[in-house]
Amino acid sequence: MALVTSDFVDYVRCEFEHPNIKLVDAPQIEISASFIRKAIREKKDVAWFLPKGAAQYIEEMNFYKK
Repeated sequence: MALVTSDFVDYVRCEFEHPNIKLVDAPQIEISASFIRKAIREKKDVAWFLPKGAAQYIEEMNFYKK
């Protein structure tokens, strides 16, 4: 599943349709580095907010835990 901004959903709706793709209009959220660091200190899963492999690297290096 991919979540996209409403502008993109409108564009895709106009350009093509596919039976295996469901478009979902989702709100856009801002994610800051401060948010990520705080979430890690609070032992929350941040993998969904980071590029692939970044959460694992941060965990392995013990960044932001104190």
